[in-house]
Amino acid sequence: MNTKYLLLFPVLMLVAAGCVQTKQVDYSKPLQQLSQAVNDVGGKIDGLEKRVDELEVAKSTKPGWTTHQYRGDGFSISLPDRFVLIDRRVDSKVHLFFGEENQREKTDIAEDDMLIEVKIDNWDNDYQWDGTLDTAYLLDQVSDEYGELGDQRAKIFRSSGNCDGPGCGSAYVAYLALQGLTRYELFFYYDKQLSNLEQEILESFFFTQ
Repeated sequence: MNTKYLLLFPVLMLVAAGCVQTKQVDYSKPLQQLSQAVNDVGGKIDGLEKRVDELEVAKSTKPGWTTHQYRGDGFSISLPDRFVLIDRRVDSKVHLFFGEENQREKTDIAEDDMLIEVKIDNWDNDYQWDGTLDTAYLLDQVSDEYGELGDQRAKIFRSSGNCDGPGCGSAYVAYLALQGLTRYELFFYYDKQLSNLEQEILESFFFTQ
């Protein structure tokens, strides 16, 4: 080959390279659209799962009862229709009180009155407790009696009413179970033994987390 052409070859290659333009494709918009579509589908699936759960609950709920679901608090409980949530308050714990509508204003306790409390507490609120069920105590009360709350092993506490202050507290039966580092306490006030109705309510309690 002629030496002249050999010398021109690198120059021609550089010119050719300069003439080739690589087109940059912006994929950000299609990716955003795909991400939004995935989120939309996920939301619809969550909605369908929630609806299926509601239908299952409705199917399994006893006639004349209502299942109260508290997904944010991690539990559900079934109660006779005459029972309502009469109070919910949050301090260092979450307290939910269930009773008959007229108990909002009642001051006298009748023999057949029922008041139920679900109390939710985190382990780190009690630095004196090691986080195990066997060493759990309730209002400075210890117990060696066990049962079940939801599908978890639970400790049972019974009190005839505390009289260590200006007045006496109510009698109660309480079940305490653990979900991870969270304590769930189910109180049945005004009773030392569960009635048949209270036993049904206890058995309706389920953890949803």
